Amino acid sequence: MTSKPSLVNKKLSEQYPHDYIDDRIKTAMTLVEKNPTAKYLDVGCSNGVVALEIAKVIGTKDVHGVDIANIEDAKKIGVKGIEVDLNEDIPLPYPDKTFDVITCFDTLEHVYNTDYVVKEIRRVLKDDGYAIVIVPRTDSLINVLLLGSGYQMM
Repeated sequence: MTSKPSLVNKKLSEQYPHDYIDDRIKTAMTLVEKNPTAKYLDVGCSNGVVALEIAKVIGTKDVHGVDIANIEDAKKIGVKGIEVDLNEDIPLPYPDKTFDVITCFDTLEHVYNTDYVVKEIRRVLKDDGYAIVIVPRTDSLINVLLLGSGYQMM
């Protein structure tokens, strides 16, 4: 079962996939470490385009992703994608301490229980692994206007 907010997110994500590299993601790319044996997860991977760019910097081909939308597109380009509704508060479909690197870009602002998702990221992250999380500013004029009008933020 998919939550109503996630159905809205899915529809928007399918229309406007997150497949662009902006300055914030370029900065995040400077933080990743080269590790060809790394197991990498992108939480909120959309169509997988950004995940594959991050994977290139890491040097890994073991790329996994979860999202509510565009998973079939991610799979087509080589991401081991699983459709997951992050608003359902169910565990990520991976064992504890699975991943060396986890990214979560522009996803938490669409999730009600962010604490749960962050705990899940920590659970599947190896003890010596690292996660990079990006959340957009919600106080920009355009986002305030969109939210006030009942729409998702840009």
